[in-house]
Amino acid sequence: MARFRFKLWKWRIAFYFSRVEEVKGVNSQTKSGKHILMWDFDGVENLEDLVLDLMRIQAMYKLPDIYLIQSSEGNYQAYCFKEVDFKTALHIVSASKYVDENYLRLSAYRGYFTLRIDATETRPAPKLIGVIQSRYKPDLSYKDLCSFVIYEQAVKNSGGVLKRCLEAVSRSLKRLRRLTRG
Repeated sequence: MARFRFKLWKWRIAFYFSRVEEVKGVNSQTKSGKHILMWDFDGVENLEDLVLDLMRIQAMYKLPDIYLIQSSEGNYQAYCFKEVDFKTALHIVSASKYVDENYLRLSAYRGYFTLRIDATETRPAPKLIGVIQSRYKPDLSYKDLCSFVIYEQAVKNSGGVLKRCLEAVSRSLKRLRRLTRG
């Protein structure tokens, strides 16, 4: 992603450019209007710590099985088919020490969770790597999910040429500012 910011008199002007790719995702909302639990974890250094954290949450809230997915290197997702209202789901998901804060913020704003479910140009398809088993029964299964979406996601490290171009524009604007002051 290329970022371009400059100050012109008392105005801060910013542009962000990035190549995007289409991504298929699944939303947490079910047919009943309630939600399943969905977590997104980015930059996980120790998978064992993440599993222990999910086990703690599972015990605390008496949750059914939690399905752990690897979405890419060091990045994970988790699904739990416990059906709750969104406020409760947000409370439970945010109890994790490792959940991605941007994911939480965006989910709270939209009123539902979304996770990627297929491969992209730059990332493999998410893959089930384990199940944290429980004695509690799920309220529904993955077959009951009914809300799917195609969304755009920024491709990381995609702004090299554009960034250099914008930096040249920035230098030109700085020269222009100096000339107009003088």
